Amino acid sequence: MIDTSLVEERFLLLSSLSEADETVEALCQSGVSKVEHMLKSDADLTDVRVIDAAAGDAFYQWILIKKSADTDSFRSFRAGDITVQNDVSVSLEAAGKIRDEAFKAISDLLIDRDFYFGEVLINDVGPTL
Repeated sequence: MIDTSLVEERFLLLSSLSEADETVEALCQSGVSKVEHMLKSDADLTDVRVIDAAAGDAFYQWILIKKSADTDSFRSFRAGDITVQNDVSVSLEAAGKIRDEAFKAISDLLIDRDFYFGEVLINDVGPTL
C-alpha cells in the first residue's frame, strides 16, 4: 500500500499549507486509492513517482474544491495604472499540469486498459492469406 503520510507531505509542499486537515487527508487517501487501482501488480509502491502522482491528483482535486468554494474573494483590483487579478483558473490549469506530468512519469507502471487485441473485419470479410 502507498504510504499516505508521504503523499500528504508531498501535497503540503505543492499547496504551501503548513499542516493537513481532514479534507487534505481525505483527498490524499483518494489519490492513493486512484493510483493504486491503476498500477501494475509488480509496481514499487515506494517509488517517489508513485507518491508524486497520488499527491498531484489530490492537489488537483483540492484546487477544484477551492475554485468551487471561492465566491467571496476578489477577482480583480485596480488602483490607477495597476491591476491585480486573482484568477483561480490559472491555479487549476497549473494543478492539472502538475497532475498530468506526475502521471506521465509513472506511465511505465500503469496497467494499459486501452489496448485491444482482436480481429478486425472489413466488409464482413476476415483476413486473407
